[in-house]
Amino acid sequence: MVVNGMIVDDVDSKEDPIDEDPPSLYECLEMVRRLCVLSNTQQPELNPFLMHLQSKLTDVLLNSNISKQRSIYDYFKSMPLKTGVDLGTSNVLI
Repeated sequence: MVVNGMIVDDVDSKEDPIDEDPPSLYECLEMVRRLCVLSNTQQPELNPFLMHLQSKLTDVLLNSNISKQRSIYDYFKSMPLKTGVDLGTSNVLI
């Protein structure tokens, strides 16, 4: 198709979506920490924004850890059961 002497394609000019997994919250916090190093050494005007972002990410991380209810079994190490134990020969005080 030609409009005003220019060829116009019907193809979408949108970029393809990124095919990568999003980083974890821990990875995001590490990225922000590294950006803070950059901010402190080269771009000090970014520091307030990065501190705010770091605070928000920390809040999200803490809230996600709190929301996971733990089972009573999470607090004890599991011990394998011994099979073939003869209880009749053991010395048990009652």
